[in-house]
Amino acid sequence: MFVRVKRKKDSPNRSVQVVESVREHGKVRQRIVRHLGVAASDLAIELLRACGEALIAELLVTSKPSVFPPEELVEEIRRAQAQRQGRNL
Repeated sequence: MFVRVKRKKDSPNRSVQVVESVREHGKVRQRIVRHLGVAASDLAIELLRACGEALIAELLVTSKPSVFPPEELVEEIRRAQAQRQGRNL
């Protein structure tokens, strides 16, 4: 699962979705798990993306129990992304 940000070609707004890749009949398809909302600014996109990451962590923990609580997984995801982007939390 991952968070996808899509833009329509006739609108400045972007849709934020949680998407899952599923293999059907030998082909990979993407299934929308949850539509998180529409964002007009970069800040709104980041907030919706963070919500999506928290949702993914929660869904993964409920479907496949983990040793770590969802809050710790979300925090680790945020740290890794911040490190990748060159900023510190």
